Amino acid sequence: MSRNSDFFISSDYAFQDQSSVYLFTNENISAYLNKLYDLDGARVLSVASSGDHAFNAYLNGASHVDTFDINSYQRNILELKNHMIRGIPYSDFMDFFFDKKEFWNQKILEPIAPYFSRELRYFIHKCDTETKHMFKYHGATAPEFDLRHIPYISNPDQYCKLSSILPDKINFHHCKLERVSAKFNQRYDLIMLSNIFNYLYSDVPITETRFIKFYQNILCPLADNNLKDGGKICFNYMWDTKPSVWSNFMDYIQSQYIKNKSHEFSSRSVIAAFHDTDWDTVLIMQKRQR
Repeated sequence: MSRNSDFFISSDYAFQDQSSVYLFTNENISAYLNKLYDLDGARVLSVASSGDHAFNAYLNGASHVDTFDINSYQRNILELKNHMIRGIPYSDFMDFFFDKKEFWNQKILEPIAPYFSRELRYFIHKCDTETKHMFKYHGATAPEFDLRHIPYISNPDQYCKLSSILPDKINFHHCKLERVSAKFNQRYDLIMLSNIFNYLYSDVPITETRFIKFYQNILCPLADNNLKDGGKICFNYMWDTKPSVWSNFMDYIQSQYIKNKSHEFSSRSVIAAFHDTDWDTVLIMQKRQR
């Protein structure tokens, strides 16, 4: 993935089931999540990925979070980290993921291992034998993105707060983004899709064409079936962008292509998650109050 493009990314890569997993987000969640929506008591639907979108939603006051992912292995990361945050000290959590000598050390998990599902036990064993192939980002190898953007990792007090409010289990559905609207029969205040859009319709090179296809096939069903009036969908996170590019593009799309007046598009620039860049951008669709 190129982080230098001003426009949508065409890529041959596609998210898929039982592929390498994300252990942590590479988005600057703390810079946008609590600024986009008042999450106090909110219901949230999010791509599962590393679980960090769900965890940070709870930190910001969400009352309930549902998750989905095309990669069924992400269910295991969500469960593992949930058990760890609720059941072991901050220092042990950090050692397990970020200390090169202690990375994936099973002894750290002993106090909480009796609570693991059978699927999680199998996954941990698989990671033991295939470590190099199982992880997208390996925390102990000092990733180039800034982990200080993840509050419960950068701040022990936030970790303790999260530990006290996380539910026993976070709901997970294994499904493609195209099936999410049909899979979930509830309405949410906020829906977070991370950057899945970057990898959909890569055979469509024209910016407007790709966006409208995504809008019609994904955003409209989600807004109609799963979004409360006044709710928002964070439908793309773009790395290394010029703040004005996406703001201008959203204005253009709104004026030229969006006939549904209840759908309002915007963008928000945030300080970049990667050390060597300046700005990232979150693209947003809001369902206006009726």
